Amino acid sequence: MTLLPEKFISRLTAQIGETEVKDYLSSFNEPLPTSIRINPAKPFEHEYTNAIDWSDNSYWIEKKEGFQLNPLYHQGRFYPQDASTLYIQHLIKDINKPILALDLCAAPGGKTLLIHDILPKDSVIISNEIDGIRNSILKENVVKWGCENVIITRYNAEAFKEIGLTFDLILVDAPCSGEGMFRKDDFAIEQWNAKLLDKCEYTQRNLLNIAIDLLNPGGILIYSTCTFNPKENEKHLENLIKTNRELESIGIEEEYTSNLLERSLNKGNKDYKYFYSFPQKSKGEGQFFFGLRRLDKTGRNDYRNINKIETSSTESFLISNTYKSFTFNNILLQASEDLIDYLSILPLKGIKYAGIETGTLDKRKELIPAHHLYMLKAIPSYLGEIYEINKDDALKYLTLETQFKTIEMADGRGVFSYESCGLGGFKKSGNKISNNYPKNWKIRNLKSKY
Repeated sequence: MTLLPEKFISRLTAQIGETEVKDYLSSFNEPLPTSIRINPAKPFEHEYTNAIDWSDNSYWIEKKEGFQLNPLYHQGRFYPQDASTLYIQHLIKDINKPILALDLCAAPGGKTLLIHDILPKDSVIISNEIDGIRNSILKENVVKWGCENVIITRYNAEAFKEIGLTFDLILVDAPCSGEGMFRKDDFAIEQWNAKLLDKCEYTQRNLLNIAIDLLNPGGILIYSTCTFNPKENEKHLENLIKTNRELESIGIEEEYTSNLLERSLNKGNKDYKYFYSFPQKSKGEGQFFFGLRRLDKTGRNDYRNINKIETSSTESFLISNTYKSFTFNNILLQASEDLIDYLSILPLKGIKYAGIETGTLDKRKELIPAHHLYMLKAIPSYLGEIYEINKDDALKYLTLETQFKTIEMADGRGVFSYESCGLGGFKKSGNKISNNYPKNWKIRNLKSKY
């Protein structure tokens, strides 16, 4: 392991004391933990017994093989997610009506999936990621999870101020200096320097200044990082509560805080809580977070419709009678009316995905189904007959193999299922099989350690 910077150790000692730092350093000698969260919409039988206390459907697991070699992972039935990132769900547990949420720095998508599963039905999530490669990864995870209510965008944060939309929930999982990742990532140690810390602090401050202005009265702001640097963490909380806005701290029930370092800032006889998760306490990697509710009534919502989206509710491939079909970039999609209404407000250039991708029409006006349909909790019947396959054949399918000699298939379109859940589609014509799994997502190495 790369040696930790002396300045980092010195500052951390001043923050949490010598005893805690000693325990923190000892955690580097422990095996790195692996944690997953199971998709509540697509559960499966398992033998996991080491549940994560602060998150439903979440477990510490013994990683016996790479996730890439587990078809359940490609079906979106679980997501590898650091346990420390799951605490934030307790900041939004009281939301009890459909809302509009913004995940401002969303890739690779773990927090988008988390709030997707917690927020009330009919909520809409705008999941934003400015980096192109990471945006593609975000889309892959959203599709595999089977989300129906997510819009994926690629905007600079400043663009949201110009759009004029305001939100009931905003997550800012900000780019940071990565001190919380030192235990598992030598590169995070190697790149650590004063210039990086200053750059991250500047970026974070700008993101938060934008986010607080985009928040509706009564709306919730959640800020998080994977660093221990106070200037990237509680210093931003201090700056926010110095503004003229009326803000209220959101805490976490005591039963879930035993593994957290909980502290607070005081202003005007109000305590504003913030939380650190250290590996020697919560076992996961380092995290910082706080939650605020905006109470003042000075929010704005001055958006205007800039796109005319033609919709239809008559297509036979709609999966819900409350959904409408529309075309975007020559691709058929379907979504709720609320989601489509928000699409009419967002600049088209930055919209990368929305709702459910249905597919495209061939020359005979027959549907060529998109992979998203196979990832839904309930597979639409129009996709064809369902064929249950074993793990070996599932892995062959995921490598874009086209020979499945052990399976008797009729001609036409069909669905491969693994452990009673959709894996993907195919089309058979005589002895020829077209494997419809997305080429960019295929398994490239069946000996992968990932």
